Amino acid sequence: MNTAWRHVRDHWKTYRRYHYPRDARLIVSGLRQRRNLRCPEEVWRIVDSVDGFLKTTEAGLMYWAATHWPLAGPAIELGSYCGRSTMVFALAGREVHAIDAWSDVTQDGVTHSAAHGSMSIILDRLQANIRRAGVEALITIHRGLTQEIGQHWKTKAPILFIDASHRYQDVKDDLALWTKFLSGGGMLLIQDIFGHYFPGVTAAAVELLQNNWRVIGTAASLADFVRG
Repeated sequence: MNTAWRHVRDHWKTYRRYHYPRDARLIVSGLRQRRNLRCPEEVWRIVDSVDGFLKTTEAGLMYWAATHWPLAGPAIELGSYCGRSTMVFALAGREVHAIDAWSDVTQDGVTHSAAHGSMSIILDRLQANIRRAGVEALITIHRGLTQEIGQHWKTKAPILFIDASHRYQDVKDDLALWTKFLSGGGMLLIQDIFGHYFPGVTAAAVELLQNNWRVIGTAASLADFVRG
């Protein structure tokens, strides 16, 4: 099977797994707002040296958001892992509040095994990656569950990036709590919306479109939303 037909087959498998008609508006919006943006080579070289799953087109969309969105202020990042997305924002010149549990305990208290090693080791990797990139002054690490940290949060931000728990209720709870800290006219970025791997994230994103949010850019599994 040649490459073109393989892509057609893979896309068909993905689109078959969506829920229709519920997800139709999200899919159409995502296709219409697809962007093919790239990070500057020197930025992607650093980002790509960090463990994680962020794709080059997703990094390009994030870099565009950080450098072109006309509101000053920090980015709030829910889910940092080893720091790929953290690096994109910081190397674009944004201050970043990196929020992650770096723990094997989830929001509901369930313990799971880390597929890529101890979560404390992963936090050490993040800190080493930050030092190596020379962006320590731009990044503040907040260790804890997003719902717990959010209860005491006060800082507004023009950019909110969500890539924490992928369970439907957890995503809903993060959206309900953390969008309160998004500045007026701010941008919300959510990872892992498209595809069939994380249906809870997709379902939560569909509900955003029913509550006066709209898609302004997508790349791979990432989507950018604004209100109105």
